[in-house]
Amino acid sequence: MCTNKWLETDGFCTACGTYHKQAAKRADKPSYTRVEKPTPTQAPEQTKTVYQEALNGVMVTDQDEYIPDHVIYRVIKNTMDILLAKYGVDVQYQIKNQIKTAHIYSRTTGSHRMVLGTKNIRGHATVGFKEYPSIAYVLRGRKPTGITAVVQIILHEFAHVLQCERGLRPTGEVHNEGFVMCYRELMEFFQIP
Repeated sequence: MCTNKWLETDGFCTACGTYHKQAAKRADKPSYTRVEKPTPTQAPEQTKTVYQEALNGVMVTDQDEYIPDHVIYRVIKNTMDILLAKYGVDVQYQIKNQIKTAHIYSRTTGSHRMVLGTKNIRGHATVGFKEYPSIAYVLRGRKPTGITAVVQIILHEFAHVLQCERGLRPTGEVHNEGFVMCYRELMEFFQIP
């Protein structure tokens, strides 16, 4: 056993180059520092926005030009899960490799179907989502790209679901004030940047 003096900070002996447990156990000076657990006042709880929950760890930024299919599918699934859980509407949705993206409502059965075309979504994600001229004011001049455009398209189509469920879609009127009201509600709920 080494009889040289040990450094008091961590029990390391400078003479023999080893760590001695006896120095670390000294009663007058402990070898560890006590770290207080943060209290709720010290560390406020970080709340995620619904938009962040929809992305759920997706690491693609809005500046990326190409979004892989698996990322688009995950964002669609997460967003739809959130919307279906909140509004409790029975909606069947399909993700297809096509250009068309639409909401199909059957007045006879009251069923909703959303078809989400990945070609359409990818196109909007690349060049920017441009809303119909009659309701473009809802986006307040924004032109979402990347993942934000993917979520925006889903909100647009789901606004049609709410519009039909609430009886705000008379025959022949699609993008009316009832639609805008539902669309704004969804955008406020998601808090899209």
